[in-house]
Amino acid sequence: VTIWFPQAYTDPAQAQRRFPVIEAFHGIPGSTRSYSHSVGLGHLLAAQSAAGRIGPAVLVIPEYTPAQQDTECVNGGPGHLAMEDWLATEIPSWAQHHLRARPARDAWATIGYSAGGWCAAMTAMLHPQTYGAAIVLSGYFTPIFARTYRPFAPGSALWNRYDLVGLAKNRPPKVALWIQTSRADPLSYQTTSALLADVRRPLSVTAYVLTGTGHRMSVWVNLMPRTFAWLGSTIPGFMP
Repeated sequence: VTIWFPQAYTDPAQAQRRFPVIEAFHGIPGSTRSYSHSVGLGHLLAAQSAAGRIGPAVLVIPEYTPAQQDTECVNGGPGHLAMEDWLATEIPSWAQHHLRARPARDAWATIGYSAGGWCAAMTAMLHPQTYGAAIVLSGYFTPIFARTYRPFAPGSALWNRYDLVGLAKNRPPKVALWIQTSRADPLSYQTTSALLADVRRPLSVTAYVLTGTGHRMSVWVNLMPRTFAWLGSTIPGFMP
């Protein structure tokens, strides 16, 4: 796990202050270094905080592809990694015990692009007691496994657990989503449009549907400042 701290975190005058947390998921191929080398996520967040659009927050960036294995962030069942448990239960618990992280759900959010967008949506929607919001950039809403990793079969109990389109329709969690997709994005658009067609409260969605941008990093990086401003204006724990 890579952790990025805002400047206020090390200010002696704010030594008792607790901070909101954004858990960030990289894409595939990629690693936690993608956010520092390709995206500069901490700098984007700091700039929005300095502009008064979001309060200072801690970034927690976990590695969910051990040995380059795309786990899709899920619990794989017997003989497979329990990645969801680690990401959505153990990491928040550790952060609240070892960092000055605020425990309230309205002070925890996720962000991710591509496969990381799926992870961001899944962890927040299946754990609304921990997360109040998710930012999903060209993500999708059912897992897309590589040929080398098939931890459970379509139609199984675990498969149905990770059907977020069905969850939004039948048992919508109290979570706020900011979603970006493109009609020219074959990875994201199909399940995203299905979710948008069926979404109902208490799940709330702010959607940004583009036309011909496709599936690429430059689009996501350009939108990240906008997503942080949305987080700071919508979710109480992130307000300046």
